Amino acid sequence: MRFVVKFRSDKSPTTNRYPHAVLVQDNWDDYGYKTTFQVTLHLSTDESYDLGSIKIIQLGVPVATPTCPSALFVSCQGAMRR
Repeated sequence: MRFVVKFRSDKSPTTNRYPHAVLVQDNWDDYGYKTTFQVTLHLSTDESYDLGSIKIIQLGVPVATPTCPSALFVSCQGAMRR
């Protein structure tokens, strides 16, 4: 599965390969961390599903640092936690 993060302030990557999930950064602030993302699953150009919100944080990252990669990624394993 491919994941694309749409940040509010930066240019965001795109993909036309399916399936993929788009994580849209939310403005919610958890004590200085922006951890909330709205998730939409795209199965094809015509089929998508709103999955709601998810919180993702990268361990050991200073406050006010983006918590998701700015490039297309395929996994949240390793330093990323759900």
